[in-house]
Amino acid sequence: MSLLSSSLTSVDTAQAALPVEDDVIHPVETTAKRDITERRRNGVFYTPASATKLLAQWAIRTRTESVLEPSFGGCGFLQAASQQLQTLGALQPESQLYGCDIESEAFEHLSKEFSGRSAESHFRKKDFLKVEPGDFAIPSFDVVLGNPPYVSWHNMSLEQRQSASTVKVAKGRELYRRGSLWTFFVAHSLHFLKPGGRMAWILPGSFLYADYALALRELIASSFERSLAVSLDQRIFLDENTEESTVVLLCEGYNAEASSAMHLVAAKDVVELSNVLDAWRDREKVGVAWGREANYLLSNTEAISVYEKLRLTSACHTLGNLAKIRIGLVTGANDFFVLRPSQAKAFQLPLEALRPIVGRLNQFRGADFTPEDFAALQVNDERCLLVDTGVYPEANMPDALEDYLTRLSKEEIAKNWTFAKRDPWHQVKQERTPDAFFSCMSQIGPMLTINSARVQCTNTVYQVEFHKQTQLSLAAPPDPRQIAISLQSTFSQFSAELQGRGFGAGALKIEPSQAARITLLLSSGEADQTASASFKKANDYLRHSKSDEARQVADELLIHLGMVNVEDVASLEEGLNSLRAMRRGIRNKPV
Repeated sequence: MSLLSSSLTSVDTAQAALPVEDDVIHPVETTAKRDITERRRNGVFYTPASATKLLAQWAIRTRTESVLEPSFGGCGFLQAASQQLQTLGALQPESQLYGCDIESEAFEHLSKEFSGRSAESHFRKKDFLKVEPGDFAIPSFDVVLGNPPYVSWHNMSLEQRQSASTVKVAKGRELYRRGSLWTFFVAHSLHFLKPGGRMAWILPGSFLYADYALALRELIASSFERSLAVSLDQRIFLDENTEESTVVLLCEGYNAEASSAMHLVAAKDVVELSNVLDAWRDREKVGVAWGREANYLLSNTEAISVYEKLRLTSACHTLGNLAKIRIGLVTGANDFFVLRPSQAKAFQLPLEALRPIVGRLNQFRGADFTPEDFAALQVNDERCLLVDTGVYPEANMPDALEDYLTRLSKEEIAKNWTFAKRDPWHQVKQERTPDAFFSCMSQIGPMLTINSARVQCTNTVYQVEFHKQTQLSLAAPPDPRQIAISLQSTFSQFSAELQGRGFGAGALKIEPSQAARITLLLSSGEADQTASASFKKANDYLRHSKSDEARQVADELLIHLGMVNVEDVASLEEGLNSLRAMRRGIRNKPV
């Protein structure tokens, strides 16, 4: 606890009245912003007309085809389908449209756009996952298209989870039961397709990368004669106040006698998407057969060739072979359990009940987190103190700590799933202090930070525990500094892009299992003076947010050690820049 010796006396007590929540000024929301916020909470994003039109034109081939939109929302797909049917010669295209939604707002859009048409035999106000084919006027459809709700399992209501659990799939397959809501929508829609039918979906980028989407991808590939996933660089939901990445999924020939592997291709924007759709419809060769990580298939072929060459050398190791990577401490409520020194002082919490902790990625400044770094967090009054009730028997807890715990109501405690797993609810499970930290999300790329301060971390950061010599195939465990600097190399940063996925506003998100697969080039001998000097230099660059310069230092070290050459680095850098550009996306709005 020596790190905390001055933590409650070195900060300005003027902040003692701060609330436990983050210090955020909430702007006044307009009605439009509130509507968008509510839709985002429900996973609803209205697809721009340029995209709905393209998908309707691809999916609907004749004037007699029936169309189902399982979550019609703003009616964008229904409008595009109606226009396409009319173009093909349908006399009453609206009579061929069917849909489902749970929101009253959606039926208001329906009434407005289709002159009051809301017959229950065509449009059901019901959770689609509870709808059966016989609930509509016709039992099956030629086309299913749409944009399902993007709600993660974590954010699903109990009712949504119960509905998802009822979804059954054919061919003896099973969905991942803790997947996002959209996976269940897509799977359930298969029950509504005619043999030979087609589907066209706007899906989140997680379709390409998420482990929970794997079972769905396999189901789609085996259920259709042809299927294609198009990774779209352009962020088409900017008007919805989100930068969610997009995948367009095209499927045709439902329940055909023969199916083929799903294909994967990238498109920069909606204009290029149009060309891809035309080529796919004309049965031209589009993309590549999907057989491994999406980013691997979408990457620069020369960079992949160099990467594979280096990956087969004896100097190459995976991070998972060197260390165990897991999430940090799960508090269940970081804002409540991780305090500023000023807050801990205001609540008069005893030093024994506080543990040093880092709770945010931006609290790391380089490849080494030192006692001085932690002291700076305290001086700056950042959240760096974990409330630890486990040091006291329940009956002998100090009054100040008991009073603090009462700040959460019984109702708040009862509805917190993490608290429900603990007895007592407030005792955060303690684990061994990690050897290092791994940045699980970054706009640039991952960083491994050695834990010289010997502090804990919350689950917003990954813990790294280096394996002992008996667990390694190496003659001796590598110097942690060598691992940290090697991760900054172009080779390893490229590997991280292959394993991770784009998230939110273009950040690279890496799960623990993906981090374990990142490859590094390491010298078999102990770190020499050059390596030590390189670590110090790269660490200084990282502390000043100069990641490119740190990467150059790491590359120069690997070249010095004879593990790569200048040409290899140049090829890998081209591939790295290409994948980063794809991840960050294009932010001009579709027209």
